[in-house]
Amino acid sequence: MTKTPFEIETFSTKSAVALHDYMEPLLADHEFQPDVATANAMITMLSQYDHYHLVYALLVSFRVVPERIVPLLPQYLTHTEASVCATAINLLDNAPAHLLTDVLIDRIRQLRVVREDLRFLADVLARLEDRRRGRT
Repeated sequence: MTKTPFEIETFSTKSAVALHDYMEPLLADHEFQPDVATANAMITMLSQYDHYHLVYALLVSFRVVPERIVPLLPQYLTHTEASVCATAINLLDNAPAHLLTDVLIDRIRQLRVVREDLRFLADVLARLEDRRRGRT
């Protein structure tokens, strides 16, 4: 079976269901590893993506360059689309412990103060702090 190669141009032109149909088989393949240049290009486009593309761009970037995407994840914890927020939480929960820096934890702590309505931030923060302390 021939695998479909990842092409950022194809990724960028697909929408909703077509994007899902393109990306899900790629992400299910544990050998799927776009090159660093592609992941970096996706990171530069994050602010321009709709929520469908944003979710996949976060997932792809995390797979290739977690050290670049993890520090950006706190801003997506307050995204209006639940899929983006859930993706950010999932990626933070799976981030290598060495990327859970004091700066990252502080940014989430500040979000919790500013957005008291987002009670789940306390749980996210507690899990990340526990991981930093080596409890999990």
